[in-house]
Amino acid sequence: MLVVVVGVFLLAEVPNALLFIVLIVDNTWELGIISAKASYIAPLLLNLFILLSYPLNFFIYCAMSRQFRDAFRELCCLCCRGGGGAGSESNKDTTMYVSVALTDMREDRGSRRKSGNAREPSNV
Repeated sequence: MLVVVVGVFLLAEVPNALLFIVLIVDNTWELGIISAKASYIAPLLLNLFILLSYPLNFFIYCAMSRQFRDAFRELCCLCCRGGGGAGSESNKDTTMYVSVALTDMREDRGSRRKSGNAREPSNV
């Protein structure tokens, strides 16, 4: 999943970086590589492409991560149930689910640490 997200990021950002380099070279040495109209339109289109790539990450996460789909479904069900005051049962379930997910993430991060002097955060 990370490879796909990074790939989409690079597909969106690299053309913009290349255009930026071309514009710098063009303006520095006045080479006339790119016309004034193209230098106005190209960044607009590339920035639009970048903006469209951001929501694509949501669909990548949905397609590739069952944990993300489950968490998203839980959040949507809170809205769909219609209830959900501060003390409702659905809020308690979601709070428990989020607490467990965050604890799992901390444990995963802690098990990946290589240095022996790194301290784990206390759960007290």
